[in-house]
Amino acid sequence: MQQAPKQLKELMETWPAEVVADILATVISMAVAVGELKATAVDGFVEFDWDYLLGGAPCLVDSYNDLKEIKILNFAVEQVKDITETPGVFEVAEQLYGGRYTLLYNTTSNSGGTAYYIPSKFYMSCPNILKSIALSNEETNASN
Repeated sequence: MQQAPKQLKELMETWPAEVVADILATVISMAVAVGELKATAVDGFVEFDWDYLLGGAPCLVDSYNDLKEIKILNFAVEQVKDITETPGVFEVAEQLYGGRYTLLYNTTSNSGGTAYYIPSKFYMSCPNILKSIALSNEETNASN
């Protein structure tokens, strides 16, 4: 699994454009909400502190085994599984830009959490990705 590089230039050169756009939209919307964009310049390049901004570096899933790092917490039975074993409810579970990527995100601390970007090529081998989107939407609609 790839963690987002801190340097904006490297992020833009090495990650899919739709994922970069989603990350930057999130960072900018947070900056508007708090009134500042927390980024530094190193050697003339913009760098982000992902832990400060988002609670963890966004991750891009590269392999089926990477999916096993996406944990599903079932508080009712005090059980932890991964997304290859069971679907879960996420605070953000959505397909980006026509379904080429799915974003799964849960806040895991006061700082935020890790965002997982999953390419559509894993939808068939791990149907729990799409099931998680459906469960998350059901949960959101039920709480509204």
